[in-house]
Amino acid sequence: MPVSFERLTPMLNVADAAATVAWYVSIGFEVADTYEEEGEVNWAWLRRGGVNIMINRRPLPPEAATGVNLYIDVDDVDALWADLKDRVTVSEAITDQFYGMRDFWIEDPNGTVLGFGQRIAKPGG
Repeated sequence: MPVSFERLTPMLNVADAAATVAWYVSIGFEVADTYEEEGEVNWAWLRRGGVNIMINRRPLPPEAATGVNLYIDVDDVDALWADLKDRVTVSEAITDQFYGMRDFWIEDPNGTVLGFGQRIAKPGG
């Protein structure tokens, strides 16, 4: 019997975990758990709805960027856009995409790019 995969939780390696957690909380995530050492946040588990993200304090040189983007499906992308657009660094404003999603892209303080999208009919189809 094959093993059933149930969820994927990305772990972002960052230099300043506390600042990163604060940024994610500012866009609506809640802190589910943390681990601290000597008064510093070393690890945190964040969630919003069915989306989980872990933050891990691990300083990396700039050339070690992973190139990973996170794409999060939401049920009201326009409402989320209205809430976030003036408070975050926008990589790409909200638009209807050729691949059947209405989405926008933002950056967290570490340069990780997050896309938020909602399924729409594909243009021309």
